[in-house]
Amino acid sequence: MSFDFDPLQQQLQSINRSSFSDDVARAQILVAAQALCHRLETPLEWVQRMTWQEPNLNLCLKIADDLQLFKTLGQRDSPAKTGAELAASSEAEPALLERILRHLASKQVINEIPGNEVKYSATELSKALSTPEGGSGIRQTATLHTTMLSHVPGYLESTGYRVPTDPRNAPFQQCVGKPGHTYFEWMQEPRNKEAADNMNLLMKFMTQNRKSWMDVFKPDNLLKQDEDPKAPVLVDIGGGFGTDVLDFHRRFPDFSGRIILQELPAVIASGREKNPDLISKGIECQEHDFFTPEPVQGALLYFLGSILHDWPDQEARKILRNIVPAMRKGYSKLLLSENIIPATGCHPHHSAIDLSMMVLFGAQERTEAHWKDLLESEGLTLVAVHTVPSCLKSVIVAEKK
Repeated sequence: MSFDFDPLQQQLQSINRSSFSDDVARAQILVAAQALCHRLETPLEWVQRMTWQEPNLNLCLKIADDLQLFKTLGQRDSPAKTGAELAASSEAEPALLERILRHLASKQVINEIPGNEVKYSATELSKALSTPEGGSGIRQTATLHTTMLSHVPGYLESTGYRVPTDPRNAPFQQCVGKPGHTYFEWMQEPRNKEAADNMNLLMKFMTQNRKSWMDVFKPDNLLKQDEDPKAPVLVDIGGGFGTDVLDFHRRFPDFSGRIILQELPAVIASGREKNPDLISKGIECQEHDFFTPEPVQGALLYFLGSILHDWPDQEARKILRNIVPAMRKGYSKLLLSENIIPATGCHPHHSAIDLSMMVLFGAQERTEAHWKDLLESEGLTLVAVHTVPSCLKSVIVAEKK
């Protein structure tokens, strides 16, 4: 088979995200394009990329974040700047900065503009990385994840290559020297505040830039079942700073039932400070540990957003066991916003997150069959799974047996 490469190259260069009105189609083409790259790449090129290009990209990203280069580059329509101009704003030696900028441009993070004097300009990506939320992933990778992953091979060798299932004795604990403490307990220590803040910013960035569970599972018809203003409608268990309950209120402003956010005391206090709308919109903020019995009885919707994938099966069962008695049979629904691992053809995002859950928590992502077994072991029936391909997340709907 032969190609007329010039028209093909021009066509490929003309394609971008705005070429698609349907995000599902865009996501499918992205997967196909990534597969094409792998088919074109030789084993030598793959080794060179993974050995040199990607690790050094993480290095350059962290240096750029430290020097606030992405912020200095500004918006996409900001004037392009020379390496010397960027060096002057950061007090870095120009010769050093040029080498950093060269690799960032080669990886499409920033634009390189040829001329008598090479200039650099912002991209949509660098604009996103210039924000505290966007840059949090860079800092998390450089300060924690890279070090943590380096401990995994030794940890697994010491256990005879057994699956970690203890949230207090996973590879993470070996990395930070805190056996007997969960990741979340480590994060709550004052000396680890920067790491905790980074993780919160990263979670906020991921939430802001993906579809809500309410785009995957639409609860409109369920909300018509009960109009009692005193009835609990949504209980967001472990709901962080209240992003989901506020989104729920925004989508259904005329519905009069109670919306309840449950979290640990410190998180509730921070949530009220960071999201004053929790108070003005009438959201009930309730201090609660999901390892204790659920205090709100007979709610229409109990929601766990990316909670159970943080815990191995034994702990996940304890969490479910505390919710089921509060549910009203034939009325209450338990909604889980989670990843579902397919039997084959796993998206690399899911396989990577699964490994991260193992390393951090001794936990895992689960197949649909695994979710079904887990729910049924605690008196629940899986009644539906709602998925949007471009979202990567699913909403699992369960009822009390």
